[in-house]
Amino acid sequence: MDMEGARNGNDGYKSTTRDVRKILDDFTQKGVDVVVLDLRRNGGGSLPEAISLTGLFIDQGPVVQVKDQNGDVDRLPDDEPGVAWKGPLVVLTSKFSASASEILAGAIQDYHRGIIVGDSSTHGKGTVQSLLDLGERLIRINPPPLGALKITMQQFYRPNGDSTQKRGVLADVTLPSITDHMDVSEADLDYALEFDRVPAAPHDAYKMADPGLIQALTAGSQARIAKSEDFAKQARRIERYKEQKAKKMVTLNEKEFFAERAEFDADKEDEKQLEEQAVANDEVVTRDYYMNEVLAIAADYARLLEQNRIAWLR
Repeated sequence: MDMEGARNGNDGYKSTTRDVRKILDDFTQKGVDVVVLDLRRNGGGSLPEAISLTGLFIDQGPVVQVKDQNGDVDRLPDDEPGVAWKGPLVVLTSKFSASASEILAGAIQDYHRGIIVGDSSTHGKGTVQSLLDLGERLIRINPPPLGALKITMQQFYRPNGDSTQKRGVLADVTLPSITDHMDVSEADLDYALEFDRVPAAPHDAYKMADPGLIQALTAGSQARIAKSEDFAKQARRIERYKEQKAKKMVTLNEKEFFAERAEFDADKEDEKQLEEQAVANDEVVTRDYYMNEVLAIAADYARLLEQNRIAWLR
């Protein structure tokens, strides 16, 4: 979101919600059956934009609850009536899905509006920080560079009252990935605030993600994964990664050391994943075995909703 443009009243300011609405309108005209929203590498952004984006899939209601330093809780709703997409929705997440992305994913899950697929949980960042310049607080004119304190000002909570802090948003259907085992989540940080709850906010409950449906989707996915050679290779890479990360000693024998690293290098895998997170990819989505399984889950999801006579408006 172009926050400055929004503040200045520029009607054409950059907006994720506006862009996604156009895409969804085009999907509706073309008769698309199911939408996959890929948030795997989305670290968040504008809170108002996250709320309005969620509003494209729900018809009004609380999207996120915010608690301030005094313990007061404010419910921030989507006030715009109607939805842009009423069909099946799959939200794809990973350990790199954080902050505003978790707000959207959590609301979709709480409303039973769609399913969450990907790593076992998202990043788990449910707090807002502000920098306090110490020099400016002590001396107003020509303040000395005394450093700054990062102070937690607010905490985020889902419509059901659960915090996104530390726990993140748990996936309905989990897919094997190395990122799920990386020490990159909020819970891996020193002195991270603990998970807690506030009272739930009254909200709608759609009929598009019940436990029986999720169980059927998980069983179908696991059956396909068990037959996939690509996922078998991924499972072996994950086990090597976990073994190397758990090692407390490294051999001093040069030949043995490089032989181990030639087979698999956990440090390089970390660097690769972090680099992919930091560097923008012009490709919209990589159509690999992982994404093929996501699309298979999405197709099963639409089919099961049809079989269960769960209707949605085009």
